[in-house]
Formats: sequence, C-alpha cells, structure tokens
Amino acid sequence: MAVETVKTVETGKTGKTRKPTIQTSKDHRSLGFTLIEMLTVISIIGVLAALLMPALSGARERGRRIVCANNLRQIGLAIATYSNDYQNHTPTPDYNWDKTPTVSPGGPVSWNYILIDRGYATPKVFQCPNDHRYQTTSGNLTIYPCSYGMIAGRDNETPTQQGNGNFWIGGSRITCPYLTNSVTAIVGEFLSDSANVHPTVQQYGSDQNIQNHTAFMTSPVDGSATRRPASKHMQSNPFAGNYLFMDGHVEWVEKIPSANTSRTDPTLLQMFPPVPTPPTIPSNVTVPCP
Repeated sequence: MAVETVKTVETGKTGKTRKPTIQTSKDHRSLGFTLIEMLTVISIIGVLAALLMPALSGARERGRRIVCANNLRQIGLAIATYSNDYQNHTPTPDYNWDKTPTVSPGGPVSWNYILIDRGYATPKVFQCPNDHRYQTTSGNLTIYPCSYGMIAGRDNETPTQQGNGNFWIGGSRITCPYLTNSVTAIVGEFLSDSANVHPTVQQYGSDQNIQNHTAFMTSPVDGSATRRPASKHMQSNPFAGNYLFMDGHVEWVEKIPSANTSRTDPTLLQMFPPVPTPPTIPSNVTVPCP
C-alpha cells in the first residue's frame, strides 16, 4: 500500500509558496509463493493422490470385470442359439466339424471358432479386457486371442478323444438330466501366464488349441495347472472370476479357494461335476447325455 506525504514549504516571499512535494513509499513484498509454501502444496497433492489411486484402480478393475461378464453373457446367448439349431447340444470343446471353405476341409474346430464361423458370435466377445494380447496372422488367416475356456468337468481330461469321448458338459444337451443348469458352469475365464495357458480362436484342426490342449478346462482340483480355471482379476486367487452357467446366467465367483482345494468341496462338485455313470446307459456307450 502506498502512503503519500504532502509537504508545503513557504518561500518567504509574499503570496508564493514552493510546490508541494509528494513522497511515496511502497511495500515491496513478493506476490508469489515462497519455497516452503510450494513444498507444502506439493506434499498435500501427493498425499491426496496416494489416497485416491487405490480407489481409482479398484474402479477400473470393477469396470473390466463388468465388461468381462458382458462378454460371457454374449457367449451364453451364442451357445443357446447354437443349441437350438443342433438338437439342444452345446458345442464340444475342440471337436466340432465345419466343412466351410474358411477352414481345412473335414477338420475339427474348437468351440469358439464354430460359434464365430457360424455367425453366433464375434471374435471381440472372446477377449477379456485383462487379456492384452493382439490378434496375429498365420498365412491368410487371422488368429484371435481367447480369454475363456469351455468346462469339461472334474478329471475329464479327454472329453472328445477325437470324437470318441464322453462330451460331458461341453457337447452335452442343455436338457441333460444329469446337469443342474443353474449351478453347473460351462465356460470360465482361462488365461494364465504362469501356466502358459493362452487360448486362441482356432483356425485349423491342427492349430495350437488342440496341440496345446488349451480349448477347455476341467476343474480347480486338476493336477495340471493347464487344466484349471485362471483369471487375472485377482492376483491372490486365480480361480476367482466370471463364470457362465448352463442356464445362461453369469456370476462372479470368489468363494473358490486358491490353495488346498478339496475334491469334495460342494461348490466345486456343483460347478465342475465329474462325468456321471448313468445306471440305465448301455455299457458300450460312454456319453451320459447323447
């Protein structure tokens, strides 16, 4: 603030005075931040960012889970539509015959490819947001990533056996009396870096889905890590993830333990049931729901 002081000085001559002089004093304090003030503001911003980052990260992950669940709902609709066209049967994990010109003539294809090739689904719905792989090419064909696997049930290592398997869950009829559709899962998240499980949408009968046997899973109690469900949503529990059930609903399941999983756990027996032995089925038939 400027302070003005006016002085009037007489000259000694009659009727004349010296012109008043004005002295101005100014406050020269800086209008900017001091170093201490700036460091304080930076510290406060850092603390707020540290508090908000976990919340923002959690919100992003919840969004990815929702997108993943929506993918499985679309896959469920595709499987239901497919079954309507094929006498209530779902696709098999890796032994679906497709003689269209886009695949090798007479070659078996995986469940995801048959759904795409017949127009029931698009490649986009087979990739979870946590799956950061890109599509690749093999000759004139495009190989799409797939984050999901069909479920074949506990201990069912060879559900198709090149056409001679039991076709349990994947390949069964939706109306099969041995399936409890509301609690039996048919598709789950199936992507693991540690177990080297990286499914793709198979293009040929000899593609990596059959060579690496990554088109399907059995259950969390399987002795091989390449047959267990695997999700990237929770690092502490790879079994926690979205699952598509036989009745078409999708559910986030977190109650499957990540360690010391019991083979008699009721949840696992319901979600991943072993192949039943129907008492009325002929001894020479291995298919529970032909």
